[in-house]
Amino acid sequence: MTKKKINILCFLSVCAMMMICNFKTASAQENLENFVIYDKETGDKEKIDLSSYNEVRDFISEPEIPEVSLSDSIAAPSAGIQSIIGNDDRQLVTNPTQYPYRTIARITVTYEDGMVAYGSGAMISSRLLATAGHLLINNNGSLPQSILMQFGRNGSSVYYETSNYSSYICREDYHGTNQPLEADYGFIVFADDTVNNHTGHLGIVTAPSASETLHTAGYPSDYGSYKMYETSGNILSMTDDLLNHNLDTMSGQSGSPVYVINTTSGLPYLVAIHSSGYPTYNVARRLEAGLFYWLQNHGYI
Repeated sequence: MTKKKINILCFLSVCAMMMICNFKTASAQENLENFVIYDKETGDKEKIDLSSYNEVRDFISEPEIPEVSLSDSIAAPSAGIQSIIGNDDRQLVTNPTQYPYRTIARITVTYEDGMVAYGSGAMISSRLLATAGHLLINNNGSLPQSILMQFGRNGSSVYYETSNYSSYICREDYHGTNQPLEADYGFIVFADDTVNNHTGHLGIVTAPSASETLHTAGYPSDYGSYKMYETSGNILSMTDDLLNHNLDTMSGQSGSPVYVINTTSGLPYLVAIHSSGYPTYNVARRLEAGLFYWLQNHGYI
């Protein structure tokens, strides 16, 4: 069955989802102050005050391609439930060390409760990696004890890896017993530009056009979880918080970047972070412009 036919078949289910999303969006917009920063060493958390940014709707930042040499190169249950929409259109990324693929990480998280899970994520500034909230806080509400990020992984080969982060940011209201889709994204924070010097990063656009072609890439479990796969597709519908799409994804791709390619520059811009799936569509968390202005004003972007 083609994706075009699937788009028609899923219209009613997406409409139903939108009704639910619209209800949730109102509460999400009222709780923009719920983001917190967790310190890796102390475990202390600090609330992020976004009250000055409530009316902001658009934010754009530019991607960066570093000048690096490949001489710099150096199994756990996967997080998330995803869907193949119609035919499986995913393709193997044969050289994940190329930009923009080298901005995308295979992430392994060991939690304080001893559980281990993996997913995906992407560099979106010189100090920030974006990923799914449920990868930072597991179903038991347990926080990370350690996080390993492997960039450009291709089987046993890894272009660059690190577990040296300083903190992470997520929604305070996202935990084991309360996991709304609107809260399902977060960021791993680095103390300096070291990772970015190897990987570069995607740009950011918080207000995508509904007609733009979407792209994603990550490390799916059904293909072994150690090789990167990519695909493209379309936006099916959007709310202020959520983007429903027909990109083929599976578990292990939670936290994968959903991005567009600028038709003039050919450069990639993140528009959402993939988080979950249903039989006829998948869901990504859109980016809150107010949060990104706060991150920029505080030196994270």
